[in-house]
Amino acid sequence: MNDILYIMNKRVGFLFNEVIHSEIAFHYAFVFAKSSKSELFIFIDRNVLKSEQYYKQLNRFIKECKNSSINAHIIEEDSLDLHSINKKINSLNINILFLPISLEVINNTKKLIHFIEEIKNKINKQVALIKPIHLAKLHHSKILLLLNEKTTNLNQWSELVYLISSYSDSKVVLLYLTQNNAPHKLPKNLEKLFEILSELNINVDWSIEQGITGKKVNLEAALKRYDLIIMGFSKRSLLKTLMKGNIMFEILKEAPCNILIYKT
Repeated sequence: MNDILYIMNKRVGFLFNEVIHSEIAFHYAFVFAKSSKSELFIFIDRNVLKSEQYYKQLNRFIKECKNSSINAHIIEEDSLDLHSINKKINSLNINILFLPISLEVINNTKKLIHFIEEIKNKINKQVALIKPIHLAKLHHSKILLLLNEKTTNLNQWSELVYLISSYSDSKVVLLYLTQNNAPHKLPKNLEKLFEILSELNINVDWSIEQGITGKKVNLEAALKRYDLIIMGFSKRSLLKTLMKGNIMFEILKEAPCNILIYKT
């Protein structure tokens, strides 16, 4: 138990906007808060509450938190652009913010690139972006964790994976994609992460696949029936993304299951 004390008692933020997407993003924020015994701060545009549908859904979120003994707070704002959100989460000392990604953004590459760049440049806290596929399947039996040799902040990664997987006692597979003909071996950073996850008593395994493409990841997720893909923000520059593409975007557009993209 001492190994996971650093995970407990966080402050979790959740941006409530689109109804369908917010439903799933709320679930992951809820799971993180419940598993870590944290407070949950729900940010919402004041104008959105004028809609009866949104108002009822917000009340349902609050009721669900109350039933699970989660201390939830409603933060109403006149405007919720990324700059104002960043100021608010810093003033409230929020540790991680959960954000839904709209299908409109996902289906437009230019909008998606701009949105990701804005998150990287304007939000200086941990962020979890959520793309929903299965609205009803929220208890995950299998999670695919897609990381590479550039992954850093291993304690934050282990914290996220622990809190999400422990809620449903999920099986986690750490997938490392390599170039063709590369050695069949995890890089040192992922070996260390695997060791940390094992010490946290997570049911974790690892796998190595040659060929770095989004299609390969999505095929793996579909064939082995994963419920969730967790991956990191791409560190590829805007210019390289435009010229050479981006595996994160490939996965986002065609994934067969829910996706959580994490920025440490």
